[in-house]
Amino acid sequence: MNALRQAEFSDLILAGDETWFLKGVPGSGPALVAAPPELRGALRKLLERVRGRYAQINSAHSIRLVFEEVAFRAAVYTDVALGDVYFMRRLPETVPSLQALKLPEPVTEWLLRRENSRGLLLFSGAQASGKTTSAGALIAARLEKFGGHAITYEHPVEMPLSGRHGESGFCFQTEIVSEDELASRIERSHRYASPNIVFVGEIRSRHAASEVLRVALGSNQQLVVATIHGLNACAALDRLLTWAREIDGDIARHNLGQSLIGIVHQELSFEKESEDRRARLTVKEFLLLSFDPQSEAVRAKLREGNLHLTEHILEQRNRVFYEQGVRL
Repeated sequence: MNALRQAEFSDLILAGDETWFLKGVPGSGPALVAAPPELRGALRKLLERVRGRYAQINSAHSIRLVFEEVAFRAAVYTDVALGDVYFMRRLPETVPSLQALKLPEPVTEWLLRRENSRGLLLFSGAQASGKTTSAGALIAARLEKFGGHAITYEHPVEMPLSGRHGESGFCFQTEIVSEDELASRIERSHRYASPNIVFVGEIRSRHAASEVLRVALGSNQQLVVATIHGLNACAALDRLLTWAREIDGDIARHNLGQSLIGIVHQELSFEKESEDRRARLTVKEFLLLSFDPQSEAVRAKLREGNLHLTEHILEQRNRVFYEQGVRL
């Protein structure tokens, strides 16, 4: 039996030769749990593998590594006492269905409308809030429902999206070393591949921020999906706009106002009443914009760089949920 694959955890922390922890163990919340004896042999081999990989590449890069049928995203940091410490995020083996994530039903329904096939859609949240999982589930669902193809640009690949989805959908996943590559890589895909969906794994620099806005304006038949960190929806949009302005100046405001179709802000929380205290996905905020006159007031604010959108977010939340008798 593959003990590592059978073990339940979300992260490994491998420090030194013996200081090893599991995180995200059911029932433990955020607490670190010492690696049990039955895993230590496998973890010793995993540590040798990841050390070998990092001996060949820039330590500033995160990598994807598969060991004993378990995929990880790895990053290394240097501790003043322990030396190199490897943080290993366990990656999903399958892409969950969008319905299985239990997003609010009206949000799921909106995300799967045929007409929402162009513009920029963001999933925001804190670190480890399930943004990439939600984005991957959406891409898989839209490919299965409508067909076409998607191309991803990730650093590194996290969700196993590559391959066929439904009868006429397909996803091609690519890894980039740096977000500096995005412009040339996406330009190449535009010229030769014409994808229906472009996925940028995470916006974390001015290059990615500028590029997702530019690409989202480049076609009326292309949906751009991306994730971004932020404490709330407005903070995430402010981060995006601040970065994009570093390259595009004030034209970034116009690009945001013209391209944004939605931002879904989410978090993972542990249910106190649950026996195993598994994480629960909660959509805290959302702003969903169609390309119609009803969204013009919000788009005008975005074009002005005015991100005071809390009133609009609350109004939409109340209108969508309370009128339908659904509560978050």
